[in-house]
Amino acid sequence: MEKPPAIALENPPVALEQQSVTRRSFKTMYLAVFLLSLVTAGTLYINSSYLTQYFSAGWMEALYIFAAIGNIIGLVIGPRVIRRWSNFRCLLTYLIGETVALFGLATIHNIVIVALLFVAQQMLPPLVLFSFDIVLEHAIDTESITGGVRSLYLTASNAAYVIVPFFVGTVISAYSFQAVYAITGIVMVLVVILALTRFNRTEPQRFRQVNIFESIRGFPSRAGILEVFGSDLLLQSFYAIMSIFLPLYLLYVMKFPWQTIGLIISVMLIPFVIFEAPLGRIFDYFRVERDVIMVGFFIMSVSTMIMFFDNSHSAITWAALLFIGRIGSSFVEVGNEYSFFRRVNDSDAGFISVFRSTFPLAYIIGPLVLALLGSSSSPLALLLIAVLMLCGIFVAYRLPPRPRRV
Repeated sequence: MEKPPAIALENPPVALEQQSVTRRSFKTMYLAVFLLSLVTAGTLYINSSYLTQYFSAGWMEALYIFAAIGNIIGLVIGPRVIRRWSNFRCLLTYLIGETVALFGLATIHNIVIVALLFVAQQMLPPLVLFSFDIVLEHAIDTESITGGVRSLYLTASNAAYVIVPFFVGTVISAYSFQAVYAITGIVMVLVVILALTRFNRTEPQRFRQVNIFESIRGFPSRAGILEVFGSDLLLQSFYAIMSIFLPLYLLYVMKFPWQTIGLIISVMLIPFVIFEAPLGRIFDYFRVERDVIMVGFFIMSVSTMIMFFDNSHSAITWAALLFIGRIGSSFVEVGNEYSFFRRVNDSDAGFISVFRSTFPLAYIIGPLVLALLGSSSSPLALLLIAVLMLCGIFVAYRLPPRPRRV
């Protein structure tokens, strides 16, 4: 494809300046998602244990579902609200709301207020990520860098998930759950400051998609989007079930202390940092994302099946099996992100909104599945997950293959 030489040759300083601004935009996004992930990683695996101090298992699962429904409503109206109010104002509102919720969970013990704060704390981060997606797509000016940029974005996020769990376990052992919420609230203040200083001039072009139902009907018009949605819904359901089930199972069934649980979770998440950035760059050149997603689902299914049949109470064994399973998850995650975002841009807020709804939908599916099993720590959850991940192989196989290029 021929380059348009006129602008670049006549005014090279402008082109260089634009490239510099773009690089700074990417670095700002990597920092923002890293800080946000410090918050979400700090609370993800303690929420279910924290809620058991106040609520029965049934009510705990109901709160997850309420938060997910609220998040879906936010994503449904999100494109229209952003079009009328601006992405920056929406983002700032979400961030401030999350900050208030975290400090509230750290200081308030009234059961009704705790329930409301938890719902807010659970539903707002996906809306923040939705706004981040729009900012990032606005900065990506060519699809040839989608894999590299998106994989580094995921790696920045996942680096926080590797670092945080061990320290969370230590803080809980030494202090309390409330201390974790207080610390994450302080980190959230830094995200608010970053948004105020760096995102106030970053707005996307006018959206083509402003009606969520039109966006859903438009899925078949872009080859592969529906299949990627299905693949990501399965992946997010895996995350949702495991984030509720795993800490409870390790704490109450395996009898591991919180420090050990934190270390296991940190080891478990290392593959996301190791594999996603290299795979994203590989996708930009060789375009083998469909094959990688299929392999990822296979690894997830086999490793989870082994967990179901394993009777070991060894922390090393559990860390190893979970590590292997997350190798598969990292393959699927980066493959899904690349496959979706190479098909959209910053004007497709409706499509992005529908795609990000896989997270709250999964947090409706996950608690319902655990409720049907009769216990949030039932080992049958592992068997069910293994079967679902096998289904993911067939969903990924339906992704339209693309010609590889070197």
